[in-house]
Amino acid sequence: MYQQLDFTTLKSCNYNRKSSESEDKQVLSISSQKDEAERIANFYKLSKFIEVFTESKSAKKEFLRPEFMKMIEMIKKETIDSIVCWKLDRLARNMTEGGMLIDLISSGVLKAIITHDKVYYPSDNVLLMSVEFGQGKQFVKDLSVNVKRGQTKKASMGVPHGVASLGFLNDRTEEKGNRNWMVDEKRLWKIKKLFELFLTGTYSAG
Repeated sequence: MYQQLDFTTLKSCNYNRKSSESEDKQVLSISSQKDEAERIANFYKLSKFIEVFTESKSAKKEFLRPEFMKMIEMIKKETIDSIVCWKLDRLARNMTEGGMLIDLISSGVLKAIITHDKVYYPSDNVLLMSVEFGQGKQFVKDLSVNVKRGQTKKASMGVPHGVASLGFLNDRTEEKGNRNWMVDEKRLWKIKKLFELFLTGTYSAG
């Protein structure tokens, strides 16, 4: 039934998301996701998107994305009945919000989720969608564990983490991830002078 869906009659929206957090490091930029959505829309001969939702937020925790929640409400009101997005993990990386989408598509209120390589229909086995949303959540958990493990190992080796503090520079002669801090000869004396002046009590930190 749903595989015979007339795509030209769909009331579609486009959802794009890319956060600054590490789980989205390799994800297409927002503009590239929008370009891909337009390509998908042209391929399926969709009508003009009713709304384009864009967010620069992580999806690993639920109820923190206002644009996502706005989209869900529009689907419930049947203003929108289909979503175009680059990949399913753009929509959710947690099971709560993933479950909301599964409920909407299972009931037929949401008629299709269209990605660059697959169309999800109400008649599909929702277990497959559950697995994909679950993979997104597990990816975030594994990434968090690996990052913490890497930071702990660096600390035990005496290698500082992150961007060098004011008055120091990252040693770019070493490979990324193993860079020590070097004294910034041009600026360190100025930083020391600022602290000395502050300690006199004559000057404020402002």
